[in-house]
Amino acid sequence: MKADLFQKDCEFFYSVTDIGKHPKTNLPEIAFLGRSNVGKSSVINALVNRKKLVRTSNTPGSTIKINYFKLAERLMLVDLPGHGYAKRAKHLVEDLGHLIKDYLINRANLKKLIFITDARRGIKTEDEVLLDFLNNIGISVILVVNKIDKLNKTEITKLDIEIQHNLNKFKFIESMVNVSCTKGYGIKKLRECIVSNI
Repeated sequence: MKADLFQKDCEFFYSVTDIGKHPKTNLPEIAFLGRSNVGKSSVINALVNRKKLVRTSNTPGSTIKINYFKLAERLMLVDLPGHGYAKRAKHLVEDLGHLIKDYLINRANLKKLIFITDARRGIKTEDEVLLDFLNNIGISVILVVNKIDKLNKTEITKLDIEIQHNLNKFKFIESMVNVSCTKGYGIKKLRECIVSNI
């Protein structure tokens, strides 16, 4: 596959609201996971250069289904529901929606998970708990730090140091990309990173 794949037609394919009701396809899947309102839908839209393919909202928790988008009959992009974090990190995995958890554990088509965080938050304890869970179930992860345009140079430098520390800690993360969906920064790199890691 080549990165120009993301310039080809992408269309809504299927929605899932019940465990085990996923579409029967042979296409590899790239899934997008993150806290509510980190910009998962915006990242998908930016990747395929479409403004309204995936509905975006300022209201956390707007995505309540698993939505599949077929890209050029070659790849499936899977928008997982945004999840809120419990007040205490130890409850994070238990509170992760059953629909999401079942998909992550049992979906054979899943080839790569794009784990999205908000640059203004950095990697918090609750993120680390979820990353431990992903590591334990053997999922291949690309870390995406979204909304990088919201930080100044000093904040970016501090964030880079923090992220590097976490990459050393979570060695199963294959790569990390800073992006800004509004500015287009890092989107080309993320496309290349996805394709090279499939």
